[in-house]
Parts: sequence; structure tokens; C-alpha cells
Amino acid sequence: MEKTDFDLLLLKTVFACMACDQAIDAKEVTHIQQRAKERSLFGALDLTSELKRLQAEMNVQGYGFFRHYFAEVFTASLDKSQQLQLLEAAIDMIEANEEVEYAEVKF
Repeated sequence: MEKTDFDLLLLKTVFACMACDQAIDAKEVTHIQQRAKERSLFGALDLTSELKRLQAEMNVQGYGFFRHYFAEVFTASLDKSQQLQLLEAAIDMIEANEEVEYAEVKF
């Protein structure tokens, strides 16, 4: 998978983890921004505009947003390293606001 496509999928992953409990916490958004700086995640993506776009998509599509996300992950050609990065980012996001909800773990 190309770097730009993977960066977007990685951002979509952390966004989906953030939104799966039906609450987008300001701590979680700050966490994404901090991780982007610390670990150089998400490449050259404009986080602010991409997060707004993802939120708008989710608001329009509702549960369909998550179905589309899972289909995208399922069909992505990810190598082992990319798979691990997605999992690490998801776990990190779930723990970001120091409240691990059952919905997040189930997701």
C-alpha cells in the first residue's frame, strides 16, 4: 500500500477508534495531534481538515462509515509492519482518554 494511502488509513483507524464509543473527546483529538508530531504519523496529511472531513463523513453515513472502514481495511494490501502499526495506533487511541469503554475494546 502506498505511503499516502496508508497514512490516510491510519488516521481513519484512530478516528474510528475515537468515534466508536459515540463520543469524540477533546483529549482524544489532542492525543492524535501529539502522536502525529512525536512519531511523524500521518505523513503530510492536514490533520485538522482530514479530521473535519472524517467527522462529516461519519455524520452523513452513520454506521455505514464503520462498515466502509472495515471493508477498506479488509481489502487493503498491508504488509506485516503496516498491520502492526494499525493495531498499535488503535490500541493507543483507545487508551488516549484514560477511559477504556467496552464499545472501544469490542470495536
